[in-house]
Amino acid sequence: MEKQLPDTNLYESLVETKSLEQLRNNADSLLSTIKLFDIYPTTDPVCYEHLDSLVPVFSKRSPGSILLVGSEMDFGYSLIYLGNLLRKTNIPFVLHGLFDYYSLTEDNRKLVEYLVDLSGISQIKVHFPKDLEDYLVCHSMETDWILVNHISPQMDIAILRTLESVSLVQPGTVVARVNCPAECRDKFYEYLLGAPVYKRTMNEHIGGRKQGRWNLIYEKIANTYDKYDPILTECVDFLNA
Repeated sequence: MEKQLPDTNLYESLVETKSLEQLRNNADSLLSTIKLFDIYPTTDPVCYEHLDSLVPVFSKRSPGSILLVGSEMDFGYSLIYLGNLLRKTNIPFVLHGLFDYYSLTEDNRKLVEYLVDLSGISQIKVHFPKDLEDYLVCHSMETDWILVNHISPQMDIAILRTLESVSLVQPGTVVARVNCPAECRDKFYEYLLGAPVYKRTMNEHIGGRKQGRWNLIYEKIANTYDKYDPILTECVDFLNA
């Protein structure tokens, strides 16, 4: 089932009538309510359990800054869901949610901002980049964790290569993909954990402006949900080119 974005009428009914104001600062109830909007793609129920499984690792490693790329894929639900989980640990953090500007209408963007504000999770920061690479170059955004919200096999790798290209990934950065159905087995982790010669060959084969960094070395640090995603990896080295 393809994603169905809310229309202007939904924005008007929720924001202008303030029909959800009674849920302000109650993220648990808000999440239960907005799930009824029927604007989220049908997905493997295990996906949100993936986010739950990140909490013990988060509590142990205490990353100060987390980047969730591809938040538009479930209209920010995962962003609020994850922010709500992490907030309950009482560990300080900032969660940056990046939404592709052109995937949402103006009213959609306003609605996303409204829902995040309504959640009361002040640790969430919303961004709407028109071009991911240009945005990250122009906006200083250091991050300890990078989570790629599954879009498609091709886009997941493209996002990772972009993040590598702008040097957002450094030794010590944790990288993982989330919300990927169990049946989706593709080359994301094969690329991520591949040998430098494999990554260089793959980057040359894919081509494009965003070449990625073949000389970044990652190691798997946790397979938090049985044999499926999210596999948490850490960048452990940067080889001399």
